[in-house]
Amino acid sequence: MNKEELQKIQNQLSEAKPNGFLIDRSSTLIARGKVLEMDAFSWQYPTIEILERTILSFPFSVLWLGNPPEIHALLSRGNIEHGKLHVICYDNDEIGHDVNWALETCVKMKFKPGILLFTSSTSNTEFNMRGFSEFIQLIQTK
Repeated sequence: MNKEELQKIQNQLSEAKPNGFLIDRSSTLIARGKVLEMDAFSWQYPTIEILERTILSFPFSVLWLGNPPEIHALLSRGNIEHGKLHVICYDNDEIGHDVNWALETCVKMKFKPGILLFTSSTSNTEFNMRGFSEFIQLIQTK
């Protein structure tokens, strides 16, 4: 790729973001109320450093439903004490666990007091977040 082609792509990207054609993947932690007697939160595209600090700041143990890349990146840092974090890994093609499996599994693992944290950073994020929102509505209306 020559300099002219690179400059053209950079110009297109610069124009696309303000016009809403480029998705901004900045994210925030969203409080979801009580789910399964735990304080529930969701987070799309969290950065690992901020995710780690957030988990460490929670006053209770955390039941985390996340994607393999997020989980591996966080656990490899080694800063979260044993027993603080309980992990359910979904979107794992190797063993066939999808978001529905993870949600069914978390119902069996609830604890009080506790934090339920749902994150997603893959190409399935929109689908996963929709599934989590529907799960919350179903649980909260029971």
